[in-house]
Amino acid sequence: MSLKECYEKMGADYEDVLSRLRSEGLVRKFAVKFLDDDSYAALKDAMAAGNALGAMAGQLFSAAGSADPVEALGKLKKLLDAGLIEQSEYDEKKKGGCTGDRGLKAV
Repeated sequence: MSLKECYEKMGADYEDVLSRLRSEGLVRKFAVKFLDDDSYAALKDAMAAGNALGAMAGQLFSAAGSADPVEALGKLKKLLDAGLIEQSEYDEKKKGGCTGDRGLKAV
């Protein structure tokens, strides 16, 4: 089965994905990464249990411990924008550089 056929079988729009990622190699790379990612399954389970918001926050917090401070700050901002953390907590973690004792890894 080709990658395009796989997307069609899932009901996904392969051409749209290809237009955004711009190469079949990247589409294939992300499709394979998706197989190893349990985030969707965890979110689906949490939604079934009525706790989707908590599951999304947990995913963002766990991913925010990134070594890349720009990426971590962006994820922290998403938590703030979603109302999952307070402005003061965002400011404190931002000042701490999103790493170390006062940063995201301590959450």
